[in-house]
Amino acid sequence: MDLLQQLAAEPGFDQRKAELALGMAFTAIRLSLDQPAFERIREGVPHVESWMGKALVTGGRTGEMIGLVGPKALERNLASAGLSPTEVTRLGTIVGSAVSALLRPDAVQALATKVPILAPR
Repeated sequence: MDLLQQLAAEPGFDQRKAELALGMAFTAIRLSLDQPAFERIREGVPHVESWMGKALVTGGRTGEMIGLVGPKALERNLASAGLSPTEVTRLGTIVGSAVSALLRPDAVQALATKVPILAPR
């Protein structure tokens, strides 16, 4: 099961909402990691570019200014897109687990500092 299927199977999510949430999360990740680390994610997560594009096209604020607005930016943006706190937590757990499996521990820690909802649980 890929990330989209996994998230869309969660209560409160459908395919569209899952794609938007994944796009917002991965855009925040892209802006929080160096290029080599994000390349490992791009190679390990099919459709990541498509989700990021859909988040931009549908108007989901994707955390493009995460460095300026702080580590809670993604959570605020997801809430603005209609995700409940429970849905944000589920997204963070699912995406955080997937990303942690692809990155070195130091990159995981750096990401968790910048995007706390993705911290390993």
